[in-house]
Amino acid sequence: MLDKSKMPRMIPIPFANGESHRKWMLTEEWFFHGWGDCAILIEKDFIFNGASIPKVFSNVFASTGILFLAALIHDHLYQYRWMWIIENCDSERKKFYVSRDLADVIFGEIALISYPNNRKSIWLAKTLLSAGGSSAWNSCRKIEGNYVPPKPPDGFDENYATKEHWDD
Repeated sequence: MLDKSKMPRMIPIPFANGESHRKWMLTEEWFFHGWGDCAILIEKDFIFNGASIPKVFSNVFASTGILFLAALIHDHLYQYRWMWIIENCDSERKKFYVSRDLADVIFGEIALISYPNNRKSIWLAKTLLSAGGSSAWNSCRKIEGNYVPPKPPDGFDENYATKEHWDD
């Protein structure tokens, strides 16, 4: 189980008209340690909605349950298409660009690191996300009609995927 001292500090955002899903805002920088030799940094004031669970699966998954931390990172990846990483306890932040497929893989990996005893549930959530996440990815690419994707660094491989954990 995840050490509570590593949990993000956040506040709930009041619902706006027509919203039915809670949003949260980080009140300080949050570091996720344990993704290989890297720490993932999500900056203060980032707003996210956690795990967007379809009503049909709400009895299996809670939006603030075992998928919450992975969803926080995943929401950042979908919104910006990159995340800050700090490698090998170095203090230098580096932008790590991702494709949609890689964002979904990272979601599964972070969930497994956080809650390794929930392997089957996390596999199901990651599979459903991979099958149905394209509309969310595409809507993040078109926010307010002015989205211009960042230019990936030279040598960036759009098809890159990290190691899979599902066969363990």
